[in-house]
Amino acid sequence: SLRGNPDLQSRAMVVRKLTVAPIEFIARNYLTGNAYKEYKECGGVYGIKLSSRMSDGDLLPCAIFTPTTKATDGHDEPISAEDIWKKYPQETATFLRAFMDFSKHVRSRGIIVADTKVEMGTDEQGLVYVADEFGTPDSSRFWSADAWSASRIVEPRKPPAPYDKQLVREWGITKGINKRNPLLPEDVVYVQKITPPEELLQKTSEIYKEIFQMITGPSLEEYKQTLLRVAA
Repeated sequence: SLRGNPDLQSRAMVVRKLTVAPIEFIARNYLTGNAYKEYKECGGVYGIKLSSRMSDGDLLPCAIFTPTTKATDGHDEPISAEDIWKKYPQETATFLRAFMDFSKHVRSRGIIVADTKVEMGTDEQGLVYVADEFGTPDSSRFWSADAWSASRIVEPRKPPAPYDKQLVREWGITKGINKRNPLLPEDVVYVQKITPPEELLQKTSEIYKEIFQMITGPSLEEYKQTLLRVAA
């Protein structure tokens, strides 16, 4: 009875049961976000010393693997990249290859992927898979390549406008969400009562559609009709 339901067809997907590693596999091409905070504190990222002259948004000397825990309560915490390589060698290698290939692809479309995070898993035969979304505005930090280049010649150097969920995150910071403890019931209630303004949701939706088309080629509507065969 659900066959032909365009709303379901546009949102559903076929899945495979996996055993998922309790790790956030994160890779970074650019110094920003939490990596920049760490750099300001100790002059490096995950034990890798960097130039003392780097600014927020600068290109890293090489891609850096910065895994964290996948916390069920509280916040994710950094963990040793070397330990994850040893414990999950296939998962780590597969993730980093995919990250480098994806970074190259989006760069050819005029987009920079500053960083990406995913989860990895194995099936019953031991084959390795990406276990969740990959290369989306929810799991990646995107910038316009032209805007990034322009941002490097203006002092002080700052990251360009985001092509991802950063707009929502920055709005949440103005509401103090980042200072709330997810383990405290009163803080959870406080956050759940906050309603984002409609204009913020609309702007974020427009950005998501724009980045989708820039990366894939067709618009979201064209993709639904021609590839998913979902009625407009």
